[in-house]
Amino acid sequence: MQHRLEESRGQSFGDFLERTTGNSIPANYRDVMVRGAEEIDLVNSGLEGTMVNAYEEIRHMLKRRHKLSSLRTAAYIVAIEKISTAYRALGLFP
Repeated sequence: MQHRLEESRGQSFGDFLERTTGNSIPANYRDVMVRGAEEIDLVNSGLEGTMVNAYEEIRHMLKRRHKLSSLRTAAYIVAIEKISTAYRALGLFP
């Protein structure tokens, strides 16, 4: 659905440009402009967002706890805190 929406927007934008400028857009440029995001593009975009958020969370932990020596140690702490939160939510850990 997202793919079709992006293609429709690209097509409308290309038509608008052609009407406004009075020039036609070369086919190869129009194809690039009209082509919506492929499934792999959407997956990679979501993955990038997840990785950026994870890094920011780990970096925040490193800054918050001054005795930590590395991002790796901060990542372990973040992971353990998430596991602890999940166990508490399930009622498995006091």
